[in-house]
Amino acid sequence: MKKLILGILDCDDLSPELRGDYHCYTCMFKTLFEPVHSTIEYRRYDVQKNKLPNEVNECDAYLITGSKTGVYDDKAWIETLKTFIQKAYAQEVKLVGLCFGHQILADSLGGKAEKSDKGWGVGAMVSQGVELADWMPDKLDSICLLYSHQDQVTRLPPKSQLLFTSDFCQYSAFYIPDRVLAFQGHPEFTVDYCHRLMFIRQSRYAEGQYAQAVKSLEKTLHSDVLASWIINFVQVGERQ
Repeated sequence: MKKLILGILDCDDLSPELRGDYHCYTCMFKTLFEPVHSTIEYRRYDVQKNKLPNEVNECDAYLITGSKTGVYDDKAWIETLKTFIQKAYAQEVKLVGLCFGHQILADSLGGKAEKSDKGWGVGAMVSQGVELADWMPDKLDSICLLYSHQDQVTRLPPKSQLLFTSDFCQYSAFYIPDRVLAFQGHPEFTVDYCHRLMFIRQSRYAEGQYAQAVKSLEKTLHSDVLASWIINFVQVGERQ
């Protein structure tokens, strides 16, 4: 199996209560991808400290993590990241985004992301398939992932194709052929991590939402399927 160099653009620090067990987003993605591809070389870039690759071709592809920060926040590192995304896209380096990563990819490439008037999306949530690519061999009609977000993509960038949708999150996932893959959900979250994160944040949710979200964690997740899709996309893109 050919070694894959995957750059993780890490855009947040985990909550102190969770850091001891889960360490960082990069560590969580290593755990997610290990059963799928055992020879990945990970290169972590601390984006909040303006640590980004000197050249876009340092890695085979880049994955942008979640973040408590919104794409619209006045942070210098946000603008630096957007510039890097645009440069990588122009040079046809593959980009993957989850949650905040999903949002900033859309926002950087001509779409839009903003705080949703629907409030928080938390727990295990199901999205319906719209159009699947040929590197997605598991032809699922729907996919269930863990979520924790109140921002959403509200306009897709040009050339995008919608992959999954739901009543709560219209643009749950999209891709730009052979260039970009983005999901609102968190395949790297475990049920334990999600449960503990929701417990920490429960005062922010609507009345009764925390209990409903905890109950939703009994659903069957497709995190492993999404992990395979991400690796397939990064490795082969569009099969001609």
